[in-house]
Amino acid sequence: MIPRTEVELRELASYIFENKVFGSWSFSSENQARNCMHVVFMPLMFMPQDERDAYREEGVIHFYEFYDKAGPRSINGCPIFSSVRFLLKDEWETINLFLDKLVKQRKEFMGEEVPDGEVNWHQPMR
Repeated sequence: MIPRTEVELRELASYIFENKVFGSWSFSSENQARNCMHVVFMPLMFMPQDERDAYREEGVIHFYEFYDKAGPRSINGCPIFSSVRFLLKDEWETINLFLDKLVKQRKEFMGEEVPDGEVNWHQPMR
């Protein structure tokens, strides 16, 4: 798997911030993720176990896709995709930093005070 460039990660962070992306971090609970992940990201359902293990070994920690790629149906309030994209752990950490900057910038623009280190745009599931 080829790591994304910083520009690509900034762009993806922007899309996440604009709510154009549904990711494995978007599930409302670990239970919902466990029960719906393979249906929301349908390619995971048909992926052989050894291939899933290979992705895990490469450092993939999240799955995502753009909302405009979703099918016409949903399950438990989640979109259903016939395609899936992957995020590596290092990429996710970088994206979180970019998202914190975007949230801080928006809050400051709206006149809110943002103490350093208190942005925390989202508490991802681990």
